Amino acid sequence: MKKCLPAIIFGIILSFQCIPLFSQVSLVKDINTIPAQPRQSFDYTELFCECNDQLFFSTATTKGRELWRTDGTHDGTILIKDLNKGIADGGSPGLCNGQGQLFFYGNDGIHGTELWITDGTLEGTRMVKDVTPGPSAYIVMLGMLGNTLYFMTDSDLNNQPEIWKSDGSENNTKLATNLDFSFMPTIYIKMVSDTHLFFTTFNIVSGMFELWVIDGASENAENLIDNVYIADHQKFGNKILFSVHDFNSSQYSLWSS
Repeated sequence: MKKCLPAIIFGIILSFQCIPLFSQVSLVKDINTIPAQPRQSFDYTELFCECNDQLFFSTATTKGRELWRTDGTHDGTILIKDLNKGIADGGSPGLCNGQGQLFFYGNDGIHGTELWITDGTLEGTRMVKDVTPGPSAYIVMLGMLGNTLYFMTDSDLNNQPEIWKSDGSENNTKLATNLDFSFMPTIYIKMVSDTHLFFTTFNIVSGMFELWVIDGASENAENLIDNVYIADHQKFGNKILFSVHDFNSSQYSLWSS
């Protein structure tokens, strides 16, 4: 009898392990149908963004990395547009504008990375504005205030970046303010309150991290604090609370704005 006990216990454990604890998982669609190859660092589905009951994402196939959308079904998972013909990358999601349209990073191989918008259809996908003429264009989306998107670019390619704003139309895509930089900065953290946009960057001239804010009313940009690192943040009411690491004191403190 003692010899049978471990087998019985093992059988019970197996029975518990076979009980489904979660819903069944299934492949939505085999998007990349080419024979399996060693996975590259860029070859994966990423950057999900929900907008107007659709989930937008970018993924790499034989057409390069392009913008797709899905409603969670096989037939409802489609490539929106092969923006950059061939295997070159063409699109990746950005931010939903609250009116059923998605702002996204688009590169058609001619205009560089410019601001594009889509409603999820081929016909409703277009470049908003050719802000920086030529193939070297580059933008960084900072956030939405209401239905207005704010983004950073260097329209003159003179290493003096600017903040632009757009409601999705060409006429209302305009320069908002200039930034006091002599280089195109890398943006690390982006935060949005009801009235302000915040972002952190590293100033290669001063050698310090900086926290910047854009006032949605005046559209002025200001450096709030420097030589600090934002460890975490959370929107709370109409404010942003963030944990600040001060490099001078090596201490953390809670801030709000």
